[in-house]
Amino acid sequence: METSSIYLTCPGCAAATLLDRRGPQLRCAACGFDYTAFRQDTPAYERFLVDRMREGSGGKLGASALHQWTSTGGAAESAASFRAIAERHGVGLPLPMSTDPILRGGLVVVALIVVLVLGLVSYFIAQGSS
Repeated sequence: METSSIYLTCPGCAAATLLDRRGPQLRCAACGFDYTAFRQDTPAYERFLVDRMREGSGGKLGASALHQWTSTGGAAESAASFRAIAERHGVGLPLPMSTDPILRGGLVVVALIVVLVLGLVSYFIAQGSS
């Protein structure tokens, strides 16, 4: 059994509890509600996800994790499906991180400059105290 660090309002007991992953099964840590079987009831499952998304960032995180863990596809397919559900119901989600190589390269350059500046400052401080 693997207890996640994701809290979600359970449709079985209405408590905000951790999700337990037991092999392919995903259950409520408090009452044992079976989310994997719940996934088969598509309209109720989708309504549940949308309700969790509307709870705020924690609900969005929990709903996203639940959707991915109960999905039969991969992570990318699950993310696309989750975004489609949110769009159909008018729920805004944060934009995905950019995979633009220019942006990633720019972030690497900024990180290297910060490390260089910190190294130089440390060097000159060490030289001054000698």
